[in-house]
Amino acid sequence: MGNLSKLRMWYQGSIRRKMTFKVAIYLSLILLSILGSYYYIFHHMFKFNETFQLEVTNLAATAASLIDGQVHNRLQTHPDENSVEYRKIQRLLQVFKENNSRIKSIYTIRKLNVGNKWEYVVDADNTKDHHHIGDNYTVIDQEVIKNENANNAPVAGHDFETDQWGTFLSGFAPIKDNNGQTVGIVRVNMTAKGIIKLEMGLGLWALFLFAFGLGLMIHMTYRAIKKSTKPLGNQNHPEKLNIKTGDEFKAFGEIVNQGGDLLFNEKRMLEEDLEKSKMERDKIFNVYKDVIYSVTQGKFNLLNESKSKSISCEGNVLTEVKIVHPGDVNTARELIHKVLEQEKYSPEKINHAMLCISEAATNVIKHANYGIMQIRKIDKGIRVTIADEGPGMEMDKLPNMVFLNGFSTKISCGYGFGIINKFANKIYLGTSRNGTFLAMDFLKVDTL
Repeated sequence: MGNLSKLRMWYQGSIRRKMTFKVAIYLSLILLSILGSYYYIFHHMFKFNETFQLEVTNLAATAASLIDGQVHNRLQTHPDENSVEYRKIQRLLQVFKENNSRIKSIYTIRKLNVGNKWEYVVDADNTKDHHHIGDNYTVIDQEVIKNENANNAPVAGHDFETDQWGTFLSGFAPIKDNNGQTVGIVRVNMTAKGIIKLEMGLGLWALFLFAFGLGLMIHMTYRAIKKSTKPLGNQNHPEKLNIKTGDEFKAFGEIVNQGGDLLFNEKRMLEEDLEKSKMERDKIFNVYKDVIYSVTQGKFNLLNESKSKSISCEGNVLTEVKIVHPGDVNTARELIHKVLEQEKYSPEKINHAMLCISEAATNVIKHANYGIMQIRKIDKGIRVTIADEGPGMEMDKLPNMVFLNGFSTKISCGYGFGIINKFANKIYLGTSRNGTFLAMDFLKVDTL
């Protein structure tokens, strides 16, 4: 038991040992599975080849047993093809071929007394190109013929042969006379389409198994590495690591947990402070909003972001201008002058509006660098909106900006609202860190 505990501690003490051990186990199992599958595939492939060889051998032996050796031996010259005996053997071979659709060709041959020469005797094919008695039979590369194995017993070729008519396997069987002497050999060529198709299928299976095994090895290796390096945390409590691997990561996890506790406490305190600051800011905003609205008798309205959007979209846009350069201030003044003049505003009202536009556009350039001014037609008159992308205004400076003429500060990024508050009929102001929105209504009749 002590040795087992030591072995376990040795295993868990290093991430490298665990990864190596797991990967080795996974790869060994996968390789054994692939090798076992390959053995099964190729075992069956060889078995199919043996079955195919046995089949073609049996076909040749059966055909040879049906031929009378004495009759076959009397067929010696080309004119003998017209004899009844020749046609009888030929017809026998033809019927045998017709009853076995896998037979490509079947014929008989025999060895001559001179050297290692052979000749054709009876060919089942009776077309114009069939082999005749006495035609030379080439035995080159025919090992079973050259070694005279087929003279003694039925045999099959060891390899497939391919010619212009396809791929086939040959079977040979001796034709014997009444004395048991071999007087010829039946050769059967059986088409190998089926076995080739089967071998291709097994080859594809072997390729699939290789690709699958390779993918499985990569996947299992990844899982082993991933598992060996986990857990670095707990999904239910992401701020707390739960490492029980017993290796280098355990000490690392304890250090990280201590740091995580400190960060979590700091985060919680910051969130509480931010929430308090937000509540205080909202409270100040609401107080300023109500006071300013009351003091100005509804003329000056502080807006939050949602209200600013609705005010900015009210009415129809007549024209707009970007405020980027000092020259854009004069362009804005000319536009409001032109619009108010077309709307039949009094010269005094037009001059007041131009002063307001100058003040607002100048402050955009000074404090925000970029803004867009729109002139919109509303029910009771003209509304001018200016939206910038500056840092916004400070709430504690807002009352001074609204009520003290000439008050403006670079720190507060405020508008000089003295003139605007004096001459605009109604004012809407929204400000945040994303920028400031200002809307000024100029009415033909000075009523709110």
